[in-house]
Amino acid sequence: MNTFDYSDEQATVNADHDAERAVLGAMMLDSRCIGDVAAIAPPATFQLPAHERIAEALIAMDADGCPTDPVSVHDDFVRRGQHSRIGGGAYLHRIYAAAPPVAQATYYAGIVRRWYQKRLLVTIGTRLTQMGDDPTVDLDDIPDLYAAAIKELDAGLVETPSVAIPSLDDLFETTIEGIEHPTTAIKVPTGIRDLDALLGGWGAGQLIIIAARPAIGKSTLALGAGREASIRHGVTTLLASLEMGADENMRRVISAEAKVGLHRINTNTLDDTDWARIASRQERITGAPFFIDETPNIGIGQLRHNAHEIRRRHGLGLIIVDYIQLMGTNKAENRQVEVSELSKSLKVLAKEMQVPVIALSQLNRGPESRTDKKPVMSDMRESGSLEQDADIVILMHREDAYDRESPRAGEVDLIVAKHRGGPTGTITCAFQGHYSRVADMAKTDDEPWTPHAAMRDAA
Repeated sequence: MNTFDYSDEQATVNADHDAERAVLGAMMLDSRCIGDVAAIAPPATFQLPAHERIAEALIAMDADGCPTDPVSVHDDFVRRGQHSRIGGGAYLHRIYAAAPPVAQATYYAGIVRRWYQKRLLVTIGTRLTQMGDDPTVDLDDIPDLYAAAIKELDAGLVETPSVAIPSLDDLFETTIEGIEHPTTAIKVPTGIRDLDALLGGWGAGQLIIIAARPAIGKSTLALGAGREASIRHGVTTLLASLEMGADENMRRVISAEAKVGLHRINTNTLDDTDWARIASRQERITGAPFFIDETPNIGIGQLRHNAHEIRRRHGLGLIIVDYIQLMGTNKAENRQVEVSELSKSLKVLAKEMQVPVIALSQLNRGPESRTDKKPVMSDMRESGSLEQDADIVILMHREDAYDRESPRAGEVDLIVAKHRGGPTGTITCAFQGHYSRVADMAKTDDEPWTPHAAMRDAA
């Protein structure tokens, strides 16, 4: 017999159970929203214990690659002997049947979180009142007690798990090992020899910002980084492409790898030689661990979820976001504040996953208003805290984008304007837009890369 009462008679003043059910229904309807939803409203924010249990199960099942439909969720609770604690299968199907459009999931998650914050405010307010009425409380302890309560309120989320914080003694040996044997440090080659010499490759935990005005070649450079990592070095790469679809990216990969004109691919004017070049590269391309997510307006929660899923199934060595201003957020502030939050979240993601994250960014119109069109760091000023959060900032400049008669036509400058802990400089590359390629001026197509050589050249 089902003893769980799911009626709204259980409702308290500070909860919206319909919003909680809407969130759970959307999560069962389409598991792709689970990452974004969980980032806003983790299980502890649900007021009904049954809803909290269902949310926990959905997140765990999705992380394990299991389906999240009502039948699967019910089977999971039956297996654990806990199905009566969530209202049984009938309640799960009731939630599923009333699920809102998945696009509204984060909206309802925001409602759930705000009600949680209100309950937290009431709890802390009650605690402060009780302390104020308690004659045994030492007056000298009041500032610390008050500060602790306010800190808990500011957090507004469940307590994060404790982590082991290393001492200098813990760090010394591993640091020396990394200095003596550089190959133990994970570095992903950039695909451009001179850039590798300057940077030593993309480093684990780094946030790399590639910024330029539109149509300069940001996507081409980033896709080249993905090709180099995945096709040539077997590094599993995730590209979150918010501007171009997966098919368009695939066409560019084929063009770059087979050296077949992109225009010929897009206009279906390939000749026998072109087809032969494509066929010769097919096995190399299709065998690469390169994943392209074309989800529009993807949020940081969904990106994080996708990254964890790919890492669990295939390992993960590089994340690329094209581009940051198109990412979705749940903020109500102005866009500069939103981009600042996104850049901080991307840096956290890089450290959490211990992989480099390359994020593309649009520059403001500063270069176009100057005689010298070359971009500078101040042109990122409208992009929130990208400059502060990034470990590496690369500004792209092409003179022929402004002057087709320029003697430097076909060249692109990669201006390494920021390199935390390393040198900066400008590297001139060949821009082969017709092949969707950015190449080192003096590098052969398949020349091997080693971190030893790159580090030595940079010294």
